[in-house]
Amino acid sequence: MLASSLQVLARQTRGGWSYNRASLMGMPDIHAFQCPICGRQAQNAHHIVPKGMGGGSRKLQLNGVELLSPTIDVCGFGNASGCHGDFHAGRFSVQWSWDVEGSEEAWFSGELMRDAANTRKLWALGHYDIYDTATGKTITISGDDA
Repeated sequence: MLASSLQVLARQTRGGWSYNRASLMGMPDIHAFQCPICGRQAQNAHHIVPKGMGGGSRKLQLNGVELLSPTIDVCGFGNASGCHGDFHAGRFSVQWSWDVEGSEEAWFSGELMRDAANTRKLWALGHYDIYDTATGKTITISGDDA
C-alpha cells in the first residue's frame, strides 16, 4: 500500500514539488519561546518548506486535503540573521520521521491525513530531525519540545 501511495505522491508532485518537500507539508508547527536550534529568544517563524518553493505561497492538495507548510519559531530577524538566516543560507535541513509503525502508510493513504493534517495530533506519531551541515549534528524535536 505504501508503494502505491508514494507513486500517487510522486505523480502529484511533478509540478515543482520534490518528495522531501512534499512529505513535510501538513506536518505540525514548532512553536517555542526559545529557538530550538540555539536556545536564544525565538523572534520569527520560518517556513520549513520555503515560500519560494511552495511553503507560504501555495498549498499542496493530496488525497483531497489541503496541506500547509509547517513553521518553526527561531531566532533572528527577517531572513538574514540568527538561525532564521542560517535556514535561508541552507545550513539546516529538516526531515519528519514517523515513530509509530503504520503511521506513514496511514498518512499517504489519506486516512490519517484527513484527520490530522496541519495539527498537533501528529506529534504523538513522529518527530523532526534537523541536520546542521556546519557541525554535522542532528537536532531532534518532538512534541514535548514544540
